[in-house]
Amino acid sequence: MTLRDKVYQNLYRDITDGLISQGEIITENDLGSRFSVSKAPVREALGQLCREGILQSLPRLGYQVRTISLKEIADIIETRVDLEVSGLRRLEAGMSDEQRKAFDTLWNSAFTFSEERNAKDISGDWANNYSFHRGLYALNRNECGYAIVDSLIHKSSLYISQYYLAAWGEKRPITDALHKEILGAVRTGDFDTACKKLALDIRKPKQDIIKMHEM
Repeated sequence: MTLRDKVYQNLYRDITDGLISQGEIITENDLGSRFSVSKAPVREALGQLCREGILQSLPRLGYQVRTISLKEIADIIETRVDLEVSGLRRLEAGMSDEQRKAFDTLWNSAFTFSEERNAKDISGDWANNYSFHRGLYALNRNECGYAIVDSLIHKSSLYISQYYLAAWGEKRPITDALHKEILGAVRTGDFDTACKKLALDIRKPKQDIIKMHEM
């Protein structure tokens, strides 16, 4: 892992965990001291986060975590629904031996995580949730679509956690209850049910955020 990647991952985690909050200004000097690295990898990591729409550059001041609108989150989630559900539908025609093997790996991972999960490890919950969605979409072998879905998942993870932190002062647990139902429906060939539950699973955080705004 390069220094740039290390700084990027640490910054991303700190933002999703609320250690760096919306509106907070951070500087290259502060981050260089914090991570004990030179300005170059810090600047590269900050530039990547800006290109992803997570940070914004403030001339002569530093960088700031963007405030995300409810519409932005809704747009990302609905785009994920369109792409991930259509990707799952493509499996209805049948899976190759290679795809079936990948499906079995995803199946085993889903059940293993449920048994080993730590109720206090909310970051782990989110990481495993998105690992499931990436793995499920990857089954259809659409590399272009996967790159888009991966980017959307990456953004939604951070955006949603920021809303949860603002509303409740902490990350909220995210359930994997529907994952086993989705996989079970795929295994039995019931793709109508699998697609319906997949859409529900992706939209669940949006419903939480809408309820938050109604409180």
